[in-house]
This record gives sequence, structure tokens and C-alpha cells, in this order.
Amino acid sequence: MALEETHSKQTANPKTVLCFGDSLTWGFDPRGGANLVRYGFTKRWTRLLQAELGSSYHVVENGLNGRTTVFDDPVMGDMSGLAQLPIALKSNMPLDLVIILLGSNDVKTRFGVNGDEIARGLSRLLEVVSKSNFGPDGKAPSTLVLVPPEMGEVSGTW
Repeated sequence: MALEETHSKQTANPKTVLCFGDSLTWGFDPRGGANLVRYGFTKRWTRLLQAELGSSYHVVENGLNGRTTVFDDPVMGDMSGLAQLPIALKSNMPLDLVIILLGSNDVKTRFGVNGDEIARGLSRLLEVVSKSNFGPDGKAPSTLVLVPPEMGEVSGTW
């Protein structure tokens, strides 16, 4: 199929959705243990979302293993979503929707924070999006916060 034919079947100006998160957004497969094994392209939730939404949407996958809401990790280095979010917003604008899936890494014992502090970190990210002009017509994009499903008992597993 020629490039022109492929392009004509796509929406000329799809709505852009930025999925900003941690390893869950990156597609980390826990069956790989400590190795960085990623689910296949079509198995990641971001790709499933793209398939479900169709060609009138463009889903941007921006996941990073270990990313936190606002904390730099003393072991892993620069992992603060707060520091990285403005770059992701600006480099993918205009954005219609920003989906944020962060907070799981904030529960690491080295950060010593509780649920309230994690929620306040997440609210800082929401504030960055809401005060930005990276949406359509120079306005702020809409936001959606995803919360990971309850995992149940995980002791003794990687």
C-alpha cells in the first residue's frame, strides 16, 4: 500500500492523548524479574487504548520504569515526574488529554511518604497540566488519573 493511501485512511487531525507514567505505562513485564522485559507492542495498555480509540486518536506512550510523582530517587537517579512532565507536554503538543498513571514507585520505603503525601505529589502534576497552554487553541489539555488495580498479596515475589 502506498504511503498516500495509508495516509488517506487516517484522520487528518487526530486527537492526541499523552499517557505519562511509570513502568506500567512503559509496559514492564514482571515475569522477567529484575531484567527489563517489556510486554509486546500490542499487549501494552497504551497500544490497546490506541486500537480501541482508532485512527481519530494518536496515543503517545511516555512511560519510564521507576518514575515517581515528585521525588528524585537517590538510588535510580532523576525519576521525578514533576521535572519530566513539562518536557513531555511541550514535545507532544497540542494535547487533548493527558493520562497520568503514577504513584506506585512513591511507596518505596526509601521515600518514607504516606498516601496523603503521594496524593499531594500527584496534585502537583495535575496543576502543571492545568496551568499549561499545551492543549488545543493554547488552552490546557484535559486530564485523567489512572489508579493501578489492587494487586493482592505479593510477598515472596519479585
